[in-house]
Amino acid sequence: KESDTVVIRSSGKEENKLEHVNFITTPKNLVLPAGSEAVFECFTAGSTEPEVKWCKDGKQLTVSNRVTVTTAGSKHTLKITDICSSDEGEYTCMLDATNGTKTLRVALTVTDVQE
Repeated sequence: KESDTVVIRSSGKEENKLEHVNFITTPKNLVLPAGSEAVFECFTAGSTEPEVKWCKDGKQLTVSNRVTVTTAGSKHTLKITDICSSDEGEYTCMLDATNGTKTLRVALTVTDVQE
């Protein structure tokens, strides 16, 4: 059986060790005016690369011309351009890896909404 990490102890004996997926940095809650750009960014660590999902109010986000999701190594970013009142809510970043799952939640509040 292969492992992502092999640790050699001083006894010369091999042990398998998987580091659980985790957030190194987390995004902050945002309060932004309508029409601006919201960027949520987090960095992750772990011995396996996680599948990353972003949700809004419990529903998985759909990428569009205003909503982009990118991953570059351990950096995971959700960007929403030209925000409006319907973008306001709770955003969740979910990491799912073979050795565990982690979730974080942040809020976006949109101010100065022009009808």
